[in-house]
Amino acid sequence: MSIRPWAEWWANSGFRIFPITPDAKYPPIFKHFGGRATTHIEAIVDWWTTNPMYNIGVVMDGLVCIDVDLYKNPDALEELSIFGIDKNQTLCQRTARGGLHLVYLSAQQYKSKPDRFNGVDIKSGPDAYILGGGSTYEGKPYEILNNVMPVPLPPEMAAILTPWGPAEQAAAAQQQLATKIDDPASIAAFANFCLTMHPAIQGQHGDHQTFIVAAQGVKDLALSPRATYEIMLRYYNPRCVPPWDKLELQAKVLNGYEYGTHAVGGLAPSLLFQSARLAKAGLYPQPKRRVDWLVEELLIPGQVTVLAGASGVGKSSLIATVIAHMISGHSMGPFVVQRPTAVITLNTEDDEWISHNRIAAVFKQYDWPIDEVAQKNVLVLDKEETADEPLALMERGGRIVVNPRFEDRISLWVSILPHAKALFLDALPNLHEGNENDNGEMAQVMTVLNRIASRFDLAILVAHHAGKGEASVRGASSITGRPRLAYTAAPHESKANSLTLTQVKKTHGARMAAHELDRHVTKLADDGEEWTVTVFAGTSKQAAEDERVKYLTALANWMSVSGQTMVSESGAAQYLTGMFPDMIYNQFRRRGQEPGKLRRWLAGRPLSIPLTKIDGTSVMATLQLAEKGITLI
Repeated sequence: MSIRPWAEWWANSGFRIFPITPDAKYPPIFKHFGGRATTHIEAIVDWWTTNPMYNIGVVMDGLVCIDVDLYKNPDALEELSIFGIDKNQTLCQRTARGGLHLVYLSAQQYKSKPDRFNGVDIKSGPDAYILGGGSTYEGKPYEILNNVMPVPLPPEMAAILTPWGPAEQAAAAQQQLATKIDDPASIAAFANFCLTMHPAIQGQHGDHQTFIVAAQGVKDLALSPRATYEIMLRYYNPRCVPPWDKLELQAKVLNGYEYGTHAVGGLAPSLLFQSARLAKAGLYPQPKRRVDWLVEELLIPGQVTVLAGASGVGKSSLIATVIAHMISGHSMGPFVVQRPTAVITLNTEDDEWISHNRIAAVFKQYDWPIDEVAQKNVLVLDKEETADEPLALMERGGRIVVNPRFEDRISLWVSILPHAKALFLDALPNLHEGNENDNGEMAQVMTVLNRIASRFDLAILVAHHAGKGEASVRGASSITGRPRLAYTAAPHESKANSLTLTQVKKTHGARMAAHELDRHVTKLADDGEEWTVTVFAGTSKQAAEDERVKYLTALANWMSVSGQTMVSESGAAQYLTGMFPDMIYNQFRRRGQEPGKLRRWLAGRPLSIPLTKIDGTSVMATLQLAEKGITLI
């Protein structure tokens, strides 16, 4: 019996899911399941058509699952009931071993294994998952017992759990706070807040104003809903025009808890002062951390790079060149590509066929074959894929957030090309609703991009427009202040058909020197349309051939002088990188089935070289690729 109907049920209910090995809890089919999980039915149908018996992984992003192993502790539910946990009030399922999963809503992520309960585990956050109803484990099913939508995690339970924090002192402080719901210092702070906050006035957004006050109590100050209501009733409600009915005020408090976005206790005095006491003074130098480059000096997994250039300077052409090098495994000047890499590219200004042709023109310029590897490594998209919706939406009040529909589209793209490592977005002005010159709004926009890069573990390159000054970016400074890397492309001062690429932002290490780019014109067919290809100076097709001849001639001379007729690829690479320090040894190494540069240089293209022997006579020799290395005949 297929598990697919259950997978569709979970997705249609709003839960992000992903496939797991049949009849098992792990491993997930995808390494980075948090970024691959989706509610998109097309992707789910595709996955469960591949294998109808895949188990269902339900990501706990925005959720908390209380995992109760009744076979370890039959009294666990009774112990939890003291803290507001009730299996009849929220989504509940029976596990394959007879335990229970109780699923609650929570914006806060919590650590697992609460000390005070035996047989109880906590699963929460985007890196955690549970098997969903319909799955099986060791031949036994997971069954839905209470088919209702999850309700908010009871504050009594939240109070005894340990939130994840950015540092151990924050986590320790939160743990201290956990036993201090309705702490006297928080009660005094909230009473003062109610006396000084603007009251709700009919016709002046009083409903929203009251929500803010309630959320301050039940979220920021870690007060129980009851305490929050009583304090608001005494100190805030009499100042409102007109005062709220008691039942209406209770509803506002519950809304503040359910929909407030801040973590519980974030502004509680006991937390703030405890954190200050736990801070450790002093300077503690740390060893240098290695940057995990996807493309050296350009792209880092989970991070954002900005490329800015004036209209018509050739940003889209340069992006096409970078994509062509990545999907084929070729390095591009200082941008070192270790192996063929899959990418997704979205151009919101041009049609899909234009992007296809720009990339194909790069292959034509370098005389590279568009082989099966390159074909499987790229997904080309245009504005039709986004229905003209922005990635970053502006809510009422000026807050900018990620567009969930756009985020779902990215989930779909990643499911289509699951081995993708990079996302190219062209161009930034079409991706948000913020004011380009407002530093605060653009900081939020760039935060949205950083969130997407982190969630999907993608290196993102976003194109933008240049400012009026040299090597400047148009708009607010946060456009380059928030990303890890930023570049500008501008016309060369003295050379026509040339550009200067300048690195204007780098958060670690010295900035890269400016580089010259050349623009070439090529045709995809003899009678076809001309396309502009932007390349690093000295890396055109002819320059590449000159480089091949130069280095292979040096290798042949070395083999001749040393009396060798065969050398391994590794030995040849060591010689060349020793003689020419600017060359990078990794470019010559073979990784699995991916050919190194030496193999690409010689595969099907032996090089005939005139060599001078020790006695002064000349002879024609041929350097070619053999099964066990490189031979000189």
